[in-house]
Amino acid sequence: METFREALKSRLSAQREFGRKGKMWDNHAVAVGTLEEELGYYGEKPLPYYEMDEAVRHRLIAHTRQDVAHALCNTHSLWKRLLFIEFILILNCAMLAYLIFR
Repeated sequence: METFREALKSRLSAQREFGRKGKMWDNHAVAVGTLEEELGYYGEKPLPYYEMDEAVRHRLIAHTRQDVAHALCNTHSLWKRLLFIEFILILNCAMLAYLIFR
């Protein structure tokens, strides 16, 4: 049976063959592989069985959704900050070019 590392290597290789290159696609491959590993797709070990009632299960699902929303908001904030920094950098380069060539 294929291990997580072997599956990740083959997933990354396949993504690159289809032109999906870069950190974003690498992160996607790790995220999908992690989920599949948690679901027991890789390795010989049996899946853990968690004894929990419906209330605990629903609470865990709600916390998971909260974590995902938090991660999404953080990513969005970082993306906005990066765009601002990029804008300032371009503006500074334009000002420098103006001062050099005027």
